Amino acid sequence: MYAHPTRLFDYTYEWEPPYACFTWHIQWLLKIFLVAEATNGIEETEKNALPNLANLTLYGFEKIMLANKLDALVTPRADSTPVLAIGRYLEIGVPAGFDNNGVPLGVSFGGLKGSELKLIEIAYEFEQATKVRKPPSFKP
Repeated sequence: MYAHPTRLFDYTYEWEPPYACFTWHIQWLLKIFLVAEATNGIEETEKNALPNLANLTLYGFEKIMLANKLDALVTPRADSTPVLAIGRYLEIGVPAGFDNNGVPLGVSFGGLKGSELKLIEIAYEFEQATKVRKPPSFKP
């Protein structure tokens, strides 16, 4: 487990107006990347958290999955993403419903390395069983 600073973008942004050629959610993600790019890399707090996340991954997630012969970890939203990402495990998210304001909510399925096909199958079956996906309304 190691950490090193990585530059995400090494080119000039020449979009007029900024990000005009992208949809709002891509613009939002690009802005996050730009903010990350402006940092000096990983800070002390994050460095101190890495060993704990590595332990949670190896002695938590992987151990539980193998000991119980599980196909997937199911979590609301993407709550498991940090632990799975540190261990370089897989995760797929699908729509699961909507809150009282009509904002979509999701569920994530996480799996061990090499379980891509199983996770896609589980995610597909979940979507087919729930039928919650619907086109966005784009209403303010």
